[in-house]
Amino acid sequence: MNCTEYKELLVAYVEGLLEESEKQTVAEHLKDCSSCRSEVEEMRSLHDRLITNGKAVAQSDLENNVMNQIVREQNVRLKSASRATETLKVRRTIMKSPMTRIAAAAALILVAALGISYIMTPSVTWAQVIEPILNARTIAFDLIIGSEDSGMTMHDIVVGSRIRRTMSNIPNMTMVIDLDNARMLGLDTVGKTAVYTDIAGDLGDRTQSYIKFVRQVIRQLQEGQVRELGEQVIDGQKAVVFVGKGQNEQVTIWADPKTACPIRIEAKIGQEFSFAMKNFEFDTAVDESLMSMDVPEGYTQQKNEISLGNASEADFVESLRIWAQIIGDGTFPQAIGT
Repeated sequence: MNCTEYKELLVAYVEGLLEESEKQTVAEHLKDCSSCRSEVEEMRSLHDRLITNGKAVAQSDLENNVMNQIVREQNVRLKSASRATETLKVRRTIMKSPMTRIAAAAALILVAALGISYIMTPSVTWAQVIEPILNARTIAFDLIIGSEDSGMTMHDIVVGSRIRRTMSNIPNMTMVIDLDNARMLGLDTVGKTAVYTDIAGDLGDRTQSYIKFVRQVIRQLQEGQVRELGEQVIDGQKAVVFVGKGQNEQVTIWADPKTACPIRIEAKIGQEFSFAMKNFEFDTAVDESLMSMDVPEGYTQQKNEISLGNASEADFVESLRIWAQIIGDGTFPQAIGT
């Protein structure tokens, strides 16, 4: 047997539950294996502590209650298995061992003190919640700017420094944004036309990756700047809530209490600008063609590229005219923002 297989026998060895031949084999292995010897010493130390501290509860009726609960749980797990009689083996092994009997009784005391739901559902940590946000290779999400009811909703697919973006108020337009090169490919999915736009300069700074911004805020948060607010219901789901506050930014994250996967993120910059992100998909496969800056087959490219890197006041007036005539159904936007 290898070391891993021997380690599976160590508890039974310490408790004297092995056949004589197995006991001798393990003893011989312990002579040459310092790792297993160390584990045996720890087990014996635990054994002594449990006996010393647990005598008061070891002989009480709690013992049988714990055993019955363990067997019931085991029966559920083995319901579809062919070896259902393993539950009886589990009980016999536990009842033979003074150490595990005392540990089981002590476990019931802990359940009574802390609550069974807390024991069965480990708490979600901030580190678990932010792990996919910081490290996912691909992220897709819906983003709401402004009011949930009347604000604009964007759907972003983010792969590295490229974003594929669609917006609820311009359903026929798809944008592929290359942040590294400050360029955008606009695709009119109805007219099958494509246009390249230079977004260097101020516009490029504002055409940001929202997930990148959230990542920056999270990385800048120091110890003590994150608080857990317990559980809430958000978008019809139970969630654990964390709030992180920087100097001028605040990020609130709702996460699934079982999987730690983010359900919703709200970010606020100062008192003026805020957005929300939801419907996350992390590390899903994304077709490379969706993120390509090449004009798709079947689209006609406009001859002239548009440069918005140094937009003038006249450009701004013209953009308002286009908004009113084409996007806003004859009306100007109610406010000017990023």
